[in-house]
Amino acid sequence: MGYGNHLILASGLGAGDNNLFNPEFTTGDLSKIKPIVRVVQTVSVWIISIIGLAITISTILKQAVHGLYATSPQFWDKVDEIHRQKLGATVDRGGNQIQMILGFGLSFFFSLIPNIKAITEFDGDTVDPKTFFTKSLPISCLYLFIGVFIFYGYTTKVGEKISMFGTELLDNFFLQIDPLEWAAKIPTSFAKINLSTSGSKANFDKEVNKITKKAYGALQTNLGDITKEKQPRVALEVENWVITCMEEVRQYTDADNWEMQYNARTTPDFSDLSKVHGGKNEEGTEFTFAWQKPISEFDTGSASTNVGTDYLRFDVTFTKIATKDKTTAVECVLYGGVWTTGSKEATIDLEVSTADATITGNTGRGKVEGNIVDISFTGSKLIVKFQDQKNKFPNSLSEITEVTGLYYSFGGKSHAIKTININGDQGGSITFKPKNGSSSVNSWHWGEGPSNKAGTDSTKSNDDDDDNEDDNNEPETKDPNDLVG
Repeated sequence: MGYGNHLILASGLGAGDNNLFNPEFTTGDLSKIKPIVRVVQTVSVWIISIIGLAITISTILKQAVHGLYATSPQFWDKVDEIHRQKLGATVDRGGNQIQMILGFGLSFFFSLIPNIKAITEFDGDTVDPKTFFTKSLPISCLYLFIGVFIFYGYTTKVGEKISMFGTELLDNFFLQIDPLEWAAKIPTSFAKINLSTSGSKANFDKEVNKITKKAYGALQTNLGDITKEKQPRVALEVENWVITCMEEVRQYTDADNWEMQYNARTTPDFSDLSKVHGGKNEEGTEFTFAWQKPISEFDTGSASTNVGTDYLRFDVTFTKIATKDKTTAVECVLYGGVWTTGSKEATIDLEVSTADATITGNTGRGKVEGNIVDISFTGSKLIVKFQDQKNKFPNSLSEITEVTGLYYSFGGKSHAIKTININGDQGGSITFKPKNGSSSVNSWHWGEGPSNKAGTDSTKSNDDDDDNEDDNNEPETKDPNDLVG
């Protein structure tokens, strides 16, 4: 960084002896530490020279040895074989096996030749020498380049160029940017907005606050030139308009069992909201409302041409939250079904619809007169089979006891069936009763689920206040047409 830049920075943070960033004591100077520099210089030159030379020479020698071996691999394999056998012969007590095979003269000749294969990467005959030598040339050239790069100090030269480029960018940045000027512009661009609903704990105020911020942001983005002085007043105007509109649907914002989604934007022209405002789905669990207002009716002081043409609009959608089912899975007794016997199996015909409820479990079991039976549910019938095929089913049966692995499934919950009481009831007349007579849930029919008895809760012993609160929070559902002014 140039000295001039230091002066620019010093002008904003003090000058002279009071300048914390005075370049005289914040910039490095090698002349001040000459003894250390001389030592570091000598050590660095030694290390760089040795490493650079070692990389270069070792690469050349390695390729030379590989090339020598690749020119005549069979010859060097024979030399390697002689050396290995000679080494083994020195350990062998006789020591004359090689002389007997190759002759003393030939063995002596090969033993004088250096074992080139042993110092190459071909030891083990895992690669073809000529192929390896050819493919290794580009890598060897790269190693040579690295060695020369280090030896001649190109690492330092490249680092110097990169550092010069980076510091030049910083110099230009600090010359072009004035942080004080930036800081001076911030207060004129943004003003703190205090809405009347900020900090309120009421649901209505919270929803109004969220919509107002979204709508005001859309308005400010559309115009772009609302002054700092005008901003708080315009924001309050938007908030008052949102409050007036939302009073129309306050019954939903004040209730805990309705969830609100919202959006706000500006539109280039007037929109027909008659098909949107007050719309609902077929189930009556979702209502949509929309409002719009000309931007010109807000005192923005903007010179934008959009003031005379555009509208500020926001939409809200209320979705009813499903009532939480507070019952838990219960063990129950099934009352119903018509008993029919067969040669190998018996059936209990329930004559039920499985559209909303069913019986699940692939390994159902129970006992008929003390004998174990397998039970499965197919179609609308329970199929019963003796595990011991020697047993015979009675013509009539009143119950199957000790049932396991069968569940009545409804509304995402499964209730274990412990006993099947066969009484002839079918379809919607089939009844389920809690096995425990003191259970906190009532009996129910097929296609229904268990419900809590009055004043009880299967998950909490004292939750009457929560139940009452749910009842009180559900607003009276009005016809959307009545809500449209």
